[in-house]
Amino acid sequence: MRIYYPFLGSELAQGNFPPRNAYCVRPDAGLHGEDLEVAEDDARTLAALDSLALLRDEESGSSSRCIIAADIEGLSWEEYDGDVAQTSPCTPDSDSIAAYFIDPPDAAPAVRKVLRAQTQEEADEAVAQLWEESLEWYAPEERELLLRVLESMNEKA
Repeated sequence: MRIYYPFLGSELAQGNFPPRNAYCVRPDAGLHGEDLEVAEDDARTLAALDSLALLRDEESGSSSRCIIAADIEGLSWEEYDGDVAQTSPCTPDSDSIAAYFIDPPDAAPAVRKVLRAQTQEEADEAVAQLWEESLEWYAPEERELLLRVLESMNEKA
């Protein structure tokens, strides 16, 4: 099953991903084509929101939503929202990773605005602005490049 796992840039640098819930298209949904793509986008969106929560809790100055798309079998899941499910805690390993998704460097101010929001109204407005930014896709073999991109984003923070 293709899962979308939120992570922190520091976890990628350390090579240590802790077990946490991820999101997937419900295995029993039977979706294909455009319907499947829409549901996968919804799962990525939920993982991106969780990534923001991880960033807020970390308080490291990191300023990028980070998601791993991985193919992991045998996970249990619970219906979450429509065709999207939340998985049991899992840990992607290097062999299961299909792609990384992170914010482009020019999205860092929008991420910081979300993290600094003091009210729900400010947070909602900041998240809406951030969602105008598309996550960039990186292949698994581009891990070292991804680390450099994340490091340069942290230096500018």
